[in-house]
Amino acid sequence: MALDSAEPGLSGVPRTISSDGQLEALLRHHNMFPSEDEIAHRQRMFELIKSTVERQVMNNDVATRLNLSFVVVPVGSHGLTVWDCSSDMDCLAIGTISPTVFFALMAQKIHFPESQEVKIFRKTNDASGTMLGLQAGGVCFNLQYCAATKVTECWPQALELPSSHPAFDVPMQSLLKLNAVRDLHYLQHTITHLASFRLAYRAIKTWAKDRGIYSSKFGYLGDMHITLLLARVCKTSFHEGYATSASEILQAYFKHYANFDWQKEMIYDPTYYADTTPSYHRSYREPLVILSIHPPKVNVAQTATVPSVKTLREEFKRAEQLISRLGATWVGGIDTDAKPTGYVDFLNSYINYIKLDANYWGGAQIKWLKLVGWLETRCVYLLGDINRRFPGIHARIWPGLFTESEEGQIEKQVEYRGCFLIGLAKNDNISNQPFSDDSDRHSAHVSLLALLESFAEQIRSNEAYFDKHVLWADVAFVKQSELKDVRLCDSDWTNTVVSHGEDLDLDDGFEHDIDNGSIEGGGTVQDSNKSQQIDQPVHSANVAAKPKLRPAEDVISRLRWDPSFDAADYVVGYLDRFIGEKEVPVSLWKSEQTDEEFIPMHRVLYFKRRSDGQRVWDRQKRIDLIFNTGDTANGL
Repeated sequence: MALDSAEPGLSGVPRTISSDGQLEALLRHHNMFPSEDEIAHRQRMFELIKSTVERQVMNNDVATRLNLSFVVVPVGSHGLTVWDCSSDMDCLAIGTISPTVFFALMAQKIHFPESQEVKIFRKTNDASGTMLGLQAGGVCFNLQYCAATKVTECWPQALELPSSHPAFDVPMQSLLKLNAVRDLHYLQHTITHLASFRLAYRAIKTWAKDRGIYSSKFGYLGDMHITLLLARVCKTSFHEGYATSASEILQAYFKHYANFDWQKEMIYDPTYYADTTPSYHRSYREPLVILSIHPPKVNVAQTATVPSVKTLREEFKRAEQLISRLGATWVGGIDTDAKPTGYVDFLNSYINYIKLDANYWGGAQIKWLKLVGWLETRCVYLLGDINRRFPGIHARIWPGLFTESEEGQIEKQVEYRGCFLIGLAKNDNISNQPFSDDSDRHSAHVSLLALLESFAEQIRSNEAYFDKHVLWADVAFVKQSELKDVRLCDSDWTNTVVSHGEDLDLDDGFEHDIDNGSIEGGGTVQDSNKSQQIDQPVHSANVAAKPKLRPAEDVISRLRWDPSFDAADYVVGYLDRFIGEKEVPVSLWKSEQTDEEFIPMHRVLYFKRRSDGQRVWDRQKRIDLIFNTGDTANGL
């Protein structure tokens, strides 16, 4: 493949950096390599999770009537063997039943005596589906599921099949999850020096965590971002015939991305797309594009924002300058012991900060955990508002919780004071600064305070996440001198297993899902019984086509304009890609794509009548009481 000037390489990079031996010693000092005992322990816990997924529920009608089959595989950092002791284990289960039935059965299996070591600490629902956060033996697992019958039947040969194979004729949501496994498999077989790749990966993750840019939810780098960015450099560097040590790869990595045009260029795999540049329609809302490998191509950096990309650009340039100095060593380049740690630099780098407080005073830890998790997602919107309304300000959030409480208070469930911090600086990219005089600065300051007050009121008015009896949330504009007592929270609150009796709402509709569960492909349990009577496998049953369901666009249009309906009495239920299921009045629904609050129609889940709580249209259950379509037309 011909390489142009945009391709990364090692030419022009000084070779004064220390050897891989010093780099590995440094990473061991930061506990980036698990011990043999830890590796063995995690493997045992993975086998426990796997056996829990595969266990049959013999006293359940669905489980006894269906010949259930599952594949459970690690993905993410464990799939590439680049994990460390702080890493969660991401797992994907592939099976022959629908996701609703799968998680309904999992809710039962986890209560079996054989799985008593497995605990649930989180359940999330978003546009990608359901994810269960599990703990086993102190190891945290993130379990997702996709229904793909033919893939299950031909596993692991399915990993070698082309994308056009009928096995991948599955719903988009399932295909995207399968592609996460297929992409990792492809990388493992196309990166020629995996040992160097893995060492470089651990170094980049260490650097990103220390500099406060390791968090995909805030628009920074996550495991998949690092993997695809690094794989691109490895493949082009190896192709050019340069040395393949991790140290030299890292030099090429920082040199390339310090000078990369993030606004115009895309990141993609140079071997999968060896002969052509992949076609991708880039939205104006995508300041960073990192494409997955197998089709359909998706941008894995969809949470990136203009402020977060600016922060990444600055950090890449800073790192490249450090390691390109004559006589540079990894200790001076990425080590955190040679200078104050990154969060200390962050606390000393800005004159003004936005402080988002989230406090609680014991007895209801799960409520505080939910509030903080939700506050994380709202911070992204706050940063976007600041960027739009105040283009002369660059806002950078640190992706971690700070605290003014004593160590251990969160575990003791006593009063705890946590906060997120956003540093504010002048945006050097804006040529004409809007604050040219004192009156402009005062006006901007007043407007910013009003924005923060409005944001705080939104947080406190959401009863689903804020309980005024045990929680307090506030947003303030503070000076650096007011943050003398804050420090990073030592506790891993995101993976806290709640005490017995605290409601995680895990069984939301699960029993109903089992009784009325559907197999993969839309066939119901009753359909599967009919297929068994004619000696066909359940998973390949041919189900008769169902009546078409009237689209959500037609429903909302009729609710708005048909005088026989009172639009004020109806709400739209939809999937927020950060929070999960939400509702909004029909009268406030935005249908114009140019509107800031626009939500695509494919995220609509249902329409509900406020007066009696009746769902008059439900995508999953195929109910439509507005036009009498879907299963409603058959009287189902």
